[in-house]
Amino acid sequence: MQIIKYLTSGLFLICPGFNFNASYKSIEGSFKIESSFKSDQLKYPRVRSAYSEKWETVKKKLTKAGVDSLNFEIFIRIFKREEKLEVWARTKKTLPFSLVDAYPVCRSSGELGPKRKEGDNQVPEGFYRVSAFQPNSEYHLALKVNYPNTSDLIKGISFLESTRPDPAQMNFWLNLKKGFTYFETNKILPKIGIGTKGDYTY
Repeated sequence: MQIIKYLTSGLFLICPGFNFNASYKSIEGSFKIESSFKSDQLKYPRVRSAYSEKWETVKKKLTKAGVDSLNFEIFIRIFKREEKLEVWARTKKTLPFSLVDAYPVCRSSGELGPKRKEGDNQVPEGFYRVSAFQPNSEYHLALKVNYPNTSDLIKGISFLESTRPDPAQMNFWLNLKKGFTYFETNKILPKIGIGTKGDYTY
């Protein structure tokens, strides 16, 4: 019962950092202040407003965390039950990540448990990278993650075909816990892969 209690209080969606200067090649990314991505994004009024109002605050938080504000990588971690979003960062190609700040989640849908099919109103659980930026979102500014990833596609099929989803869900959480524990211990991201059965490998 202790491990079940631990898992249900620590479910998370991990959204890796961004690479603003190249295509996504890994679970991590980088931010360079003079990137063409920044120039393109600043063409949008909402982005300009957010940058003008918030960048100095963000820069101070990065500096306080010991991170180079001109060249950094970020890692976003979200906990469902706690309704908390954490922003971690590090100077590019250095170790480890430092916690920059944590924010309450204003609103979400569904309940504890992974998203397994379109329309189930669940928020995905797993390891994801940012795949797109939406400066004209209905929600002010938005990030899109690469859902469904390979794990979601495999697990979605097996989950829907299973007559006993509860054990399958618990095994999924146990699998996520390995990645969570690695980061908690080392403050660096493990090398994440996906096995033939949809389990994450570290």
